[in-house]
Amino acid sequence: MIRKEWVVPLALLLVGVASSIAALRLGLGSVHRPGVGFLPFLVGVSLSLIALYSLIIDIAAASKKEGKEKFFGPFLVRVVLVVCCLGLYVVLLPVAGYLLSTFLLFLFLFKTAGVRRWSSALAASLLTTCASYLLFGYWLGIRFPKGFPGL
Repeated sequence: MIRKEWVVPLALLLVGVASSIAALRLGLGSVHRPGVGFLPFLVGVSLSLIALYSLIIDIAAASKKEGKEKFFGPFLVRVVLVVCCLGLYVVLLPVAGYLLSTFLLFLFLFKTAGVRRWSSALAASLLTTCASYLLFGYWLGIRFPKGFPGL
């Protein structure tokens, strides 16, 4: 029986394996000239290993204590909402641009994670979005989609 503690590690393991396979199709390149899929492959393998470690720890802990918890419930609803929100983010990113899409994503994630006050969620979302833009857009020079606002 699948326990609710196993859902996230299993999902991350699946995402890690899928991204590693997709990265292999892009081509890893060589040690001196890495290909486009090199970094995504490393990230996918790392994610898979971390998820596998977490899953093993959770299974070991579950074998020590046998509690009867239901799999379906608020936890599963939140997981499904977050996955749907990430899918919407991918669709919204080229249309609305990086700043607006990322701000809305983090706002939703903070509210889903349990931040009670809207002012706290808004401030944390704004801070996280600005920090990520400064790090990746300004310092590392990565170009993000501007979207319709032109931001």
